[in-house]
Amino acid sequence: TVRQQVYARLKTPLVTLVHGGTVEQGYATLKHIALLVSRAPAVFAEEHKAFFLRFNEPTYVKLVKLDILTAIATARNVAEIAEEVSEYITDVDVA
Repeated sequence: TVRQQVYARLKTPLVTLVHGGTVEQGYATLKHIALLVSRAPAVFAEEHKAFFLRFNEPTYVKLVKLDILTAIATARNVAEIAEEVSEYITDVDVA
């Protein structure tokens, strides 16, 4: 559909903005991505590594990223996502 084509064109710039700039800018971008993912999760499925958590991120950023990861999980990437998320269980939240 046209909507998915537009989302696909937005994907790269949005993922770039998540990690560039301030934490607040990244969070706002993540919230926009979460909205797009709710409408077309397959568009961001191949970019799942961009949503892996970083140890120094605030908790509110980590929670949005986890929501996105659960929404974009597919048969092709679920094993890698599950392996990554399982490592977070033992991590201490430093934020």
